[in-house]
This record gives sequence, C-alpha cells and structure tokens, in this order.
Amino acid sequence: MIQDETIHLKWMREALDFASISLREGEVPVGCVIVYCNRLVSYGYNQTNVTRNGTTHAEFEAIQLITDTFDSLLKTPSSKPSHAENLAEDDSQNYDLETRSFLDTLTQGNKPLQNPRLPPPSLPKILFQYINTARQQTSMNITPHILQPFYSKCTLYVTCEPCIMCAAALSLIGIGSVVYGCKNDRFGGNGSILSLHNAELSPVYPVYQTISGIMAEEAIAIFRQFYSRGNPHAPVPARPLVPIEKGSHIYYHPLDPVEQ
Repeated sequence: MIQDETIHLKWMREALDFASISLREGEVPVGCVIVYCNRLVSYGYNQTNVTRNGTTHAEFEAIQLITDTFDSLLKTPSSKPSHAENLAEDDSQNYDLETRSFLDTLTQGNKPLQNPRLPPPSLPKILFQYINTARQQTSMNITPHILQPFYSKCTLYVTCEPCIMCAAALSLIGIGSVVYGCKNDRFGGNGSILSLHNAELSPVYPVYQTISGIMAEEAIAIFRQFYSRGNPHAPVPARPLVPIEKGSHIYYHPLDPVEQ
C-alpha cells in the first residue's frame, strides 16, 4: 500500500491545495485527499468553524463524501455510472485529464466549494462495482460495511497528522495507509500522542501503515499564514501569537500548539 515518494508528493500537493481553501475560508488550514489504487476518490478540508461542528475535520469530510455517494448509489440502483465496468489501467491518460480538470475547478476559484460537494469522477464508478458485487452475493440490505475492502486499498494524504478522533475513525473504516505532513504534537493520533494505527493500541480494529513528514515544511507554512494574521474565530480580544519552530513541529504561544 505504501508507495514511492513521487506518488506521495503528487497527492500531498493536492491535499495542500485543499488546505489552502481552508485558509481562504478562515478555517484552521488542514486538507486531505483519499486515493484508491492511485485514483482520487475523495477530498476534504477543515470546516469546524463554518459548521460549528467539532467533528468536521478534513478526514471526516472526506469519509462523509464517500458515504454520501454510496448512499446515493443505493437509492438509485438503476442509474449505473457510465463506464462503471471500465477502470482499466489503459484508460489512465483519460482519467488523469478528467481528474485534473475536476481538481482545477475545485481549487482554483475564489468561491467556497459547493454543498453538497461533488464526488471525484472515479468514485461512483468504483463504488458501483462494490455495490453490484454485494447485490450478487446477498439479498439482505447493503450497508457501508461492504466498503471495508475498498478502504483497505485506499491511502489518505493529509497535511497534518490526524488527531486522535480522526485516527480512530480511520482505523474503524479499515483505511489501508495514511501519509501526513507535519506532526500534531498535542492531539496526534498517529504517533505524537497515541498510535492508533498500531496493533498494540488497537487490537480489535484494523491497523494501518503511516508515513510522516511528506511536505511538512509546506504544511507548516500554511499554518504560519493562518496564525500570523490571527484566527478570526478566536475569542475577542485576540491574543498575539509567537510562532516557535522545533524541527518539523510548530508551536504558537501564548495559544496552544496547532490544533485541527
């Protein structure tokens, strides 16, 4: 599941683009993408301020987009996605062009992403395959549990180490691997505080591989932009911030370290 650095850099750049959207919208700038067999299937960025919901971290938003698309396909079984059966590697050039156009539409404008968010072009096609297989194997109601084999082939790319909440959720869905940028020294669930990807701490749920430090400096730079101009959602009067760097870690005092 863990691939070479060229692939990591490609997808982390996309995650950073979504972190930039977060920054533009006044959110703590964390972004992510989920990749299935080197195909983009989901994306997300922090929306805790706009939604006033502490669970709408980038990772949860990406998972929710997959769940929403899955539910939509279940409700409309007759609307088979076009070319659902054709995801062969020889179509990779068309896929790359289609995905690049989709991402450019999302990340290069100055307007917030639309709600409900559009899934990447590959997602309905891939999910339909899993749904169709499940329908052939059982007459019972199909639930998102059938997607665990799907998630096991997925890699999450996220600009900051997932917090404990998100790291636990990634284990529950059975994510294949996680690649992140900078560490999350106060709330990190993939090594900094807890290691929820580790079999010793998560004996019941699936474990997953992690890689850290991919484009960590770029992720920290986006955080620095956010805090240098002040958090618009911080209590008034806002307190001055002094960034303190230590290796690939960054702290802001007198405020707490970076928190998703």
